[in-house]
Amino acid sequence: VAVAAASCCDEPAWGRECLAKFEVKKGTALADVVTIREIHKGNKQGHLASIRREIGCNFEEMIFFDNEPYNCDDVAELGVTCIYCP
Repeated sequence: VAVAAASCCDEPAWGRECLAKFEVKKGTALADVVTIREIHKGNKQGHLASIRREIGCNFEEMIFFDNEPYNCDDVAELGVTCIYCP
């Protein structure tokens, strides 16, 4: 299973820093489990398309979590399963 991060962050270095600071369990940062990072300006469809190409999977095999409903709507058009997390 590949874990990826997709962010439309204006400050990519800050986004990467955040991944390093969030612990998923004691001694393991989110950055340790995220193997693919799409952290740059752009839309979520573009981010997910890049991730799909790098992994070599179909959109239908991906799950996307986001706190913005419009991002979920945008990515769902690709066939990705989306989970809205308010």
